[in-house]
Amino acid sequence: MNQIQGNRQQYYEHYTYRSEYTPANVFAHRLPVGVILHHYSHRHEEVNDHENEQTNQNYFYNHPVSLNNGQPQHPRINVTRWIAIVVTLLAIALMFRLGFWQLDRMHQKEARLASIAQKQTNGPISLFDLPASLSDSRDLPVTFNAQRFGNTIFYLDNQIVEGRVGYHVLAPVRTESGNVLLNFGWVPAGAYRDVLPHVELPVGQIKYSGILSVPGDNPVVRETALAFTGREVVLQKIDIDVLNAHTDLQLQPYIIQLEAPVDDKFVRNWQPVVMPPKKHLAYAVQWFGLALAASIIALIVFFPRGNRNDKNQSF
Repeated sequence: MNQIQGNRQQYYEHYTYRSEYTPANVFAHRLPVGVILHHYSHRHEEVNDHENEQTNQNYFYNHPVSLNNGQPQHPRINVTRWIAIVVTLLAIALMFRLGFWQLDRMHQKEARLASIAQKQTNGPISLFDLPASLSDSRDLPVTFNAQRFGNTIFYLDNQIVEGRVGYHVLAPVRTESGNVLLNFGWVPAGAYRDVLPHVELPVGQIKYSGILSVPGDNPVVRETALAFTGREVVLQKIDIDVLNAHTDLQLQPYIIQLEAPVDDKFVRNWQPVVMPPKKHLAYAVQWFGLALAASIIALIVFFPRGNRNDKNQSF
């Protein structure tokens, strides 16, 4: 408003006191009064037009409008930025979740190792004395008398010992508690995949001892075997239910990992816990470290300190 008044004053000074129609000129040249009044009226209209133009400029400067039907402009939303923020938050949450999952696996392994140590302290038991629950029977040392029946030998494929590929050799035996699948141990694979290694298994009534194990489900391997006929059957995984469905063996829902009698033809290095708890802890620390680093980088990239107070920054 002060600017408009200043402009008015400037225009009146220019067109009144500095024009050719000053009082002295009027009396000196005896100009008609009508000419003078017409001149002042024209100048007054020019002053008003300039004031209106200046007012409109100030309004549009303080109230920007868009070209879309004259609607006020809104801050532009950067969709790509928000997508990046959401994806980063999901990745950080996933890393934290994996860290806690590794800690949970560590506690499970510690509990199982403690249970194995307690069961080994108690000594081997007979198959007749097994607990009713299969989970309670897992990792128990057992002793029993058994005899092989039939001539079927199972070869569990893709078993690695000391960097060498081979097979675990399994065969069914008959005990007083039912038919059981025994793991006699590991043998190396031959030069050709279609030629299985030749093995000789003991016959007759023999006293065995070993560790009871429960086959785990491997979701990566879908098929158990390509065929169940013949003396030698190659398995991709051990599934007792599938074996019972395709054969007449009627096996118990567990396997015995043999320890005795000792047989030099086989390597017996069965471990109930392959990955120790400390390794799970190391993985958990790595996941938590990655999550923390990603969080710090995200704060620096998406919320820089210098722009926090910038009201004109768009998201």
